[in-house]
Amino acid sequence: MDRVEALAWAERARATRERVLDDLSTGARTLDDICRKASTDEFVGRIKVLTVVQRLPGWGKVASRRALDSMGIDSMTPVGEVDPAALLEMFGVLHTSGGPPE
Repeated sequence: MDRVEALAWAERARATRERVLDDLSTGARTLDDICRKASTDEFVGRIKVLTVVQRLPGWGKVASRRALDSMGIDSMTPVGEVDPAALLEMFGVLHTSGGPPE
C-alpha cells in the first residue's frame, strides 16, 4: 500500500467512525446495529469498545469504564472482537432501565 492509498484508507476509517458514533449518540443507530455492522465492516469493527459505550446516550467516561470492568472487557478492545450478545445484554438492559447505574 503506498502513501496515497494509506491516506485514503485512513480518511475512510475516520469518516466511517465519525458517522457511526454520531448516529449512535443521536439515537439514529443502536448498539445492536453497531454490533452487527462490526462483523462485516472493517472500519466499524476496529472502533474501540469504550468509545462506542461512551457514545451511548446517558453513558459517560466513568460509568462506561466501570461497566466494561465489571464485564471483564478491556476498554481498548475493538468492538468487532467483543461478544455481541454479552455487550447487548449488559448495555441493553441498563440502557432501557434509564441509563448507567448511579
